[in-house]
Amino acid sequence: MDQAQAEAVMDTIIQKNVFLTPSGELIEKRDIMIVGTATNDLYDPPQA
Repeated sequence: MDQAQAEAVMDTIIQKNVFLTPSGELIEKRDIMIVGTATNDLYDPPQA
């Protein structure tokens, strides 16, 4: 996902009122981050 796609999703969420919070509807974008993880298999046990 690139920045333009992320902003488009955020705009759609706001426009369609996807989330309703205790303080009301979302009205503006604040921030978005993508956090990734990588898994490196460092050991494979011997096959019996």
